[in-house]
Amino acid sequence: MVLWGLAVTISRAASFFLTDQTMADTYEYYENAMIQAQERQQVFSTGLAFIYRENLSGLLQFTGNRIEAAGVYQMILQILWLWLFFAGVCMIFGRLAGFTAGTLMAVSPWILGSIFVVAPENFYMLFWAAALLFLGLAVKDAKDAEKEKNDAGAVLCFLAAGFLAGMITVWHYLGLYLFLVIGYVWVVFWSRVKKKFVLFIGMMLGGGVSCAHIAAAAGKSAAAQFDGWMMELQKLPRRFLYEETELENWLFCAIGAAVLCRNLAALTGKGKSREQEEAVLISANTMQETERKVPQKTETEDEKPESYFIAQDGRKVKYLDNPLPVPKKHVKKEMNFAIDDVEGDFDINDDFDLQISSGDDFDI
Repeated sequence: MVLWGLAVTISRAASFFLTDQTMADTYEYYENAMIQAQERQQVFSTGLAFIYRENLSGLLQFTGNRIEAAGVYQMILQILWLWLFFAGVCMIFGRLAGFTAGTLMAVSPWILGSIFVVAPENFYMLFWAAALLFLGLAVKDAKDAEKEKNDAGAVLCFLAAGFLAGMITVWHYLGLYLFLVIGYVWVVFWSRVKKKFVLFIGMMLGGGVSCAHIAAAAGKSAAAQFDGWMMELQKLPRRFLYEETELENWLFCAIGAAVLCRNLAALTGKGKSREQEEAVLISANTMQETERKVPQKTETEDEKPESYFIAQDGRKVKYLDNPLPVPKKHVKKEMNFAIDDVEGDFDINDDFDLQISSGDDFDI
């Protein structure tokens, strides 16, 4: 991951500082940001345009009216969101998917060229990638919580991911792409992820805060702002016909590549696990056959544990035979009276009384 991040950072820095390409204010964000910074006048009132113009205006108040500063700002934003995007995809879909999707976004000529255009794409993708990262951390913490029985980290990460998802979806419909990833996590990690309702609480909080902030700054009511957002969604099919949807196309391809890589890795892992099980079964059968062929050694009298003891230095010391005579082993016997074998003309009872005549007395 570090090498990948360094490659992204170096490529962006080299492209910006070592080329002769100049900054372009195609959509007049820079010009309108200067107007707001100097005259305190609001120009844009829509979601993402308003937030980005407000952010850029604050930057120009700090750096001065230099369009090169906006270019450096664009470069830093792109490096940061590519790092976060790579880490989030790795946590959710796996390292192979993260490398594939992250590289696809990094080598995109359109994304690289967006550094030289003052536009809100990189600013927006920073929050998009941050929400993806929190979602990945929630999945990772949920996996660790199965061992530690502590899911507080997963709950906080879900809350943060939901808050960012709700906030950026109000800014721009591109946030709906994040809901595809959320749905994937919901289905695949259903048994592992607990307290998923926290995600929806965060979405409502983020969406509400974003709507309230934009509506208050633009002088609109929350209902009017919501109506404007719904109108943007209705224009969604037509927006895909224009060039400005390049970011959406690249992002959709990257998410699809990540899902594909995870499924391929899962299939490969199942194949390897089956091969390992077969290898273990074969080795177990071989050991059983070997044990049958090799005769078992019988334990002699000298090898019995009772015939020796282990000394402190580890030697086996055999006990000497006892030279003294030992008592004979006691044999248990039962004793009884043989009353049935007494011979005579008299009758013998069990109480050993003899029946005598009345005149046979012993006189004293």
